[in-house]
Amino acid sequence: MKKSMFLLLFLGLIGFIYSCGGGGGGTSPSGNVSFYVTDAMSDQYRQVAATLNSVSLVNSESGEQCVLLDNSTSVDIATLANEILLLGAPHCPAGNYDRIHAELSNSVVITNSAGVTQTCTFVSYNQNSNNPPDVLNCNGNNCTLDVNGAVNVFANQNNKLGLDFELKNFVVNDFPNPDCTVTMKVSPLNASDMMGKMGQGYMESVEGRISLLNATDKTFTLSGEDRSFTVDYNGVSQQGIDKLLPFAQDNNLEVRVLANSIDLGSAITATGIYVMDEGMVSNLDASGMTFVLGNGITVDYSSALVEGETALANGVQAEVSLMGTNGTAYIANKVEVDEPEAED
Repeated sequence: MKKSMFLLLFLGLIGFIYSCGGGGGGTSPSGNVSFYVTDAMSDQYRQVAATLNSVSLVNSESGEQCVLLDNSTSVDIATLANEILLLGAPHCPAGNYDRIHAELSNSVVITNSAGVTQTCTFVSYNQNSNNPPDVLNCNGNNCTLDVNGAVNVFANQNNKLGLDFELKNFVVNDFPNPDCTVTMKVSPLNASDMMGKMGQGYMESVEGRISLLNATDKTFTLSGEDRSFTVDYNGVSQQGIDKLLPFAQDNNLEVRVLANSIDLGSAITATGIYVMDEGMVSNLDASGMTFVLGNGITVDYSSALVEGETALANGVQAEVSLMGTNGTAYIANKVEVDEPEAED
C-alpha cells in the first residue's frame, strides 16, 4: 500500500516563471506550472484512494501536449478535506491549450463514515452520454477525465491553479458490496478560488523527502519529483518533532509539510509536518493502544483515525502518518490498514 498522491486537473489561467538558459538562441518561453488538488469537505467518506496514471495539457487543434504527470501515483482524496496539495511544478511551453486530459485506473478503495471498507470500480458518469466533458469516462480497466476550455499558459508568471474533487458529490452505488461502483464530476479552481479555500481554513501542502536537516536553525530541505524547498519549522509545536524529523531523514521516509502558503521561489514556513511510515503490525496492545511497526518502532495510535481494508491486528500491513513522539513511542494521527501479507 503506497500513498503518494492522486488526481489532478485544472482549468483557467496557468502561469509560468520564465526560465532562460545562458546565451539564448531560439529557446521557447517556458516555466513552472504550479498545480494543486483539493476536496470540498465531506463527512461521508474516511478514505477514497485511487490511482492517476497521467495528466497532460492538450491543444486539440495543433496536437501539442505538455505532460504534467507521467508516473502512476495514488492518493487518498479524503485526506484533502482541509488541504490544497501541490502535486508539482513541471516546465511547459507557454501558449494556449483547450483541454486537460487525465488517465486513471478504474479501481478505487472506499471507506465510509462508519469505517466500512470496500474496493469499488470507477464507471462513466453518464452511461447514456457520448463522452461528455468534465466527467469520468471509463472503458475496461482505464478511465479518463477531459476538461475542455481555454487554458492559457503564460510566461513570466506563476499562478496557482487546481481541481476540487468534491467528494460530497461523488455517486457511489451498491456500497459495500464487491460490485460497488463510483463516478464523479470535477470542479476547476483558479487562483481566486484557491484563495477562497484558504480563507475557509485550508492549508497548502507538499510532499517529499528530507535532507540537510539543521536542528539548530530548525530547517531542512524537502525534495519532491521536480523541485526542492527549504522548510523552516520553527513554528511547528508538535510534540517530539525534533526527534521525528531525524527519524524521517535517516529512513528516507515521505514527509508532508503544511503551510499557510507555498511560494516556488521562497522557503516554506511550516505549520505542520507529518511523516509516513509503513510495515507489518506486531505486538498489538489494544488496551494500551500501541503496536510495533515493521522497522521496530513502537506506535501510539490512541489519537489516530484507524481505517482500511481489514481490522488492525498482528500480521496486517499498515501505513502510518506520524506527527511526533512522546519519549516511548511515535504518535500517529492516522493508521491505514491493509490485508495481511500472503505466506509463501
